[in-house]
Amino acid sequence: MKRMHWLCVPLCALSVMLSACATPSGHPVAIAEDSRIGVERALDTRLVLKETYIAGVGGSEDLLPYGEYAPEGEDEGGIYYKAPIPLKKRGLLGGLLSFKRSSLVDGGIYVPRYTKKNPHDPWLYFRESDGCMRAYPIPGSFSHSYGKWWSIETRKNQP
Repeated sequence: MKRMHWLCVPLCALSVMLSACATPSGHPVAIAEDSRIGVERALDTRLVLKETYIAGVGGSEDLLPYGEYAPEGEDEGGIYYKAPIPLKKRGLLGGLLSFKRSSLVDGGIYVPRYTKKNPHDPWLYFRESDGCMRAYPIPGSFSHSYGKWWSIETRKNQP
């Protein structure tokens, strides 16, 4: 078992280095009129989550509510889609170390820009009190469930 432990360390380090290219900056700006996500104009899109998703890792859980996530900002790597209601954090620090406690925080899903048909590797983000965004890769099979549980769609025109 000790050999597997030593093998995990370099693999984890490699994973972090490779994902650094797609890491959100944490400092979004207003979305430019000509900004794109795939082939769509970013301002004309929405992220639709068909059911609540529970992202759990290390004894804590983040609940992403179902519904329409509106584009709220961008950085050079992608688009920040704000959740329709605050995200719920349960357990560890989100619940002040108690699994029965929870807290609500503003946040959403960060989607890196892409050139193929489907987006890749979305991130979960939380808005800090200073306005910065703190982002994490969404644990589980979320990124592989595009089209099944979530999708990027053209926003319907409002009358």
